[in-house]
Amino acid sequence: MKLTNASAEIQAILTSTSSPDKEARSLCFSNLNEDLLAYAPTVEIFKRLNVVLKKTGHVPSMEVLSLDEALSDDAREVLTSDIPPLSDEGDVLHLLEVLNDHKKVRSAYATSKEITGHLAEEKVDVSDLVEIMEEGLLELREDDKSNTLWHCGVGHNTDEIMEDILAGDKSAQIPSGFDAYDKETGGYRRGDLVIEAAQYKGGKSVSKLTSLRHQYRKYRLNVLDVVLEQSKKEEYKRLISAEASIPYSKLHKNEPLTKAERVRFTECWEEWKEHGQDNHCRFTVWAPASVTVSQIELIARPHNYDVIAVDYVNLLSSGDKRTGPIDAGVLSMFNKQLKQMAMRLDCVVIAITQLDENTGNLRYSKSGLEDGNVVITWLRDEQAKVSRMIKKNIVAARSHGNFSWLVREEFDYMRMDNHTDKVYYGDDSDDDDDDDE
Repeated sequence: MKLTNASAEIQAILTSTSSPDKEARSLCFSNLNEDLLAYAPTVEIFKRLNVVLKKTGHVPSMEVLSLDEALSDDAREVLTSDIPPLSDEGDVLHLLEVLNDHKKVRSAYATSKEITGHLAEEKVDVSDLVEIMEEGLLELREDDKSNTLWHCGVGHNTDEIMEDILAGDKSAQIPSGFDAYDKETGGYRRGDLVIEAAQYKGGKSVSKLTSLRHQYRKYRLNVLDVVLEQSKKEEYKRLISAEASIPYSKLHKNEPLTKAERVRFTECWEEWKEHGQDNHCRFTVWAPASVTVSQIELIARPHNYDVIAVDYVNLLSSGDKRTGPIDAGVLSMFNKQLKQMAMRLDCVVIAITQLDENTGNLRYSKSGLEDGNVVITWLRDEQAKVSRMIKKNIVAARSHGNFSWLVREEFDYMRMDNHTDKVYYGDDSDDDDDDDE
């Protein structure tokens, strides 16, 4: 397969400028981008089209372009080609697929050249080599629909979106697993970055595990639990403790279980597995020693996860050995990468981070508040430890107001469960808390 398909690129340009069908013309141009082009004359024409579009507000015809003195002779020769423009929308979509295939071939070729160059060196940096391969794979697997322009008016293609809105389509909603939050908001939305923060030993991982358990069991969703703070075995110990009501301390210390506990352990685990098989959903635990956001996306993309939890953000790797300790800039970069991943994979990303021990505020709060679609914080103070009640606070949200609600912690069994479906607004929430307790 050639790196460049000049005929297909010329046909795309001619379709964009002179197709007799305005729908086909609009569809082609709105989905065309410079990455899909590699033949020098078509790249030149496409750039010129965009310049004229910005100045005049419309795409010039082939006849107008052929008289454009800003174009080279080679470009004008393309405009007089005898390759016919397309007039059927199905043919246009096929043409765009052909261009996209060649784009990916070029990407694969560039990656292979870079890999070959590294292998030719006397000493090969394996981590750099792996990163090059992973980035190349991500580019090959990129979903090009994310670049689609959605038009109203000429070339409109938004009817499907409006139909979904009118029908009240709930496929974009992902339950959080906490009734009070879901009742108030409808749950998370696909593409959301949800940041959850508490102080050291505040129950961040327990809260995350509670959400994932409910999402898998109650809502039959595919979830990925990326655990950076402990091993896969430790995470599964937490999971079976919550599901089978076996004290986590016994599992953690490898103490002998009673006969009843062993029966519950076995039965719960069989039910857990059968649930996924019967409902075609999966619960995945991944505990890499070190991982970048790109590597998470690479692993997750083929499996269509609905929810990905990262526990926790501060332990992510930047993939750059020169990067120093985690600071505001690095954490902001991680948050942005996680948000982009959520949008590209059309899933919810739950990012666990810490509150500052001294202030009780979100660490490097500007980044979290700017990048998170939902930011949830809580403090497990002395009163909370005694009452075993925790007040979760929405401190930032893009689609609803801020509020608080209560959960009951059962850290002995690695659970944080719904206490009530009430939520609290304003400064009187503390009084309501006391009444509820």
